[in-house]
Amino acid sequence: MTKKSQTQSENNTLLLGFPGGGLVGIFTISYLISQLKMTQIGE
Repeated sequence: MTKKSQTQSENNTLLLGFPGGGLVGIFTISYLISQLKMTQIGE
């Protein structure tokens, strides 16, 4: 499932987390999004 959204901000940040051993990249990105109170606009 893919979520799509458009933002009107000029200060966007792209974070990528690639699955690896134990899915550490995915868990790290999810944690950062949560702690920095960011909005996830895609998967």
